[in-house]
Amino acid sequence: MQLLDPNGPAGMGGIIKDYPFIAEVVNFSGEKLMRGGPLPQLECEYIAMQMSAANGCEYCYGSHFATFDKLAGEAFVEAIAWERRNIFDLVVGSVKERKPVEDYILNKAETIGMSKDEVMHALSVAGAFCFYNAMVTGVGGRRASSNEFELIGTLLSTRGYMVDGSNIS
Repeated sequence: MQLLDPNGPAGMGGIIKDYPFIAEVVNFSGEKLMRGGPLPQLECEYIAMQMSAANGCEYCYGSHFATFDKLAGEAFVEAIAWERRNIFDLVVGSVKERKPVEDYILNKAETIGMSKDEVMHALSVAGAFCFYNAMVTGVGGRRASSNEFELIGTLLSTRGYMVDGSNIS
């Protein structure tokens, strides 16, 4: 038995296409977390990319790298101020280690003008990607091609996370 159609979309695309009852949860939570909170989508994509790299999820890393690239354009490296990237990286590290976000991180975030809501949003995106990464690596399936990552990046950066099986293959 295989959990995903070997001829269908890779990774989360295959999960969404083959399991509509999961798609509803993933789409809604993805849209709200990545495009509906106090952090802009660009910063959420950065957190998703970093958490996916920390968790070793090649599919999610590639998808969110491509989306970040589409959103950042020519300003890829400068797209997020280094101080904010540093906070996001520390939050990702806390989640990866299953430890609370320590006071020094919160104080540093406050010093650079980040709100509690922004830190909580970053923590929520990182935590959600532990779930998404575990699901994608757990189903196995085929690897996505670079062309597929480009398509995913375009889709997520322009249309968002409310996708169905018909627009991911």
